[in-house]
Amino acid sequence: MKKEADTAWLFTTTSPNEIFSFYKNIDYNRDFIIAVDAGLNRVNKLGIEPDLIVGDMDTVSPELLAKYPNTKKINYEMQKNHTDTELAVLWCLEHNIKQVIIINGLTNRFDHSLGLLQNLALLNSEKIPARIESEKQVVLFLGKKSQFKGYEGSLLSLFSWSAESTIKDSEGLFFPLKNLTLSQFHTRGISNIVISSSLTIELDKGLILAIFTK
Repeated sequence: MKKEADTAWLFTTTSPNEIFSFYKNIDYNRDFIIAVDAGLNRVNKLGIEPDLIVGDMDTVSPELLAKYPNTKKINYEMQKNHTDTELAVLWCLEHNIKQVIIINGLTNRFDHSLGLLQNLALLNSEKIPARIESEKQVVLFLGKKSQFKGYEGSLLSLFSWSAESTIKDSEGLFFPLKNLTLSQFHTRGISNIVISSSLTIELDKGLILAIFTK
């Protein structure tokens, strides 16, 4: 493993042409790059060397795999209990990765998108900062006090992952959130607007899923 590789980027099969925070901002020399099955296609097009290839290899071509003879590969049977992405997430947990970013287009397979939320919830339960990045969206769970920079102009939608969640306060939103309770069964937190280069959201209780959209 790369020395001081605290962050892992998981390139999944639907990795888009670009991501919210831009591929150019990934530190390829320091961060750990994991190609999840056909996520190797995007890695290859970016001209970078993956540190690990994981999956049942049902959607990546043998010809492309052959281009990386020296890259560590973990090959699983197609009949298994986990998605390829979850297997990569479990590998990150086993190897003490401190932050995980899942790159995914969030298109086509809604069931797989829900599965990615379960992956985020697992990482959150282990106190590992994590997010999903597509071309236009970032998805993550809020911490007790979350601070963000670079999201000005984005839409922000908040969903209570627990039965109820209460936001203590916020700064940087068009609709200020103060002592606001969100329910698992209602859509009150959808379509706020980030109006500042610096955004802070402080929770009182519960777990909230946040989605930023360009």
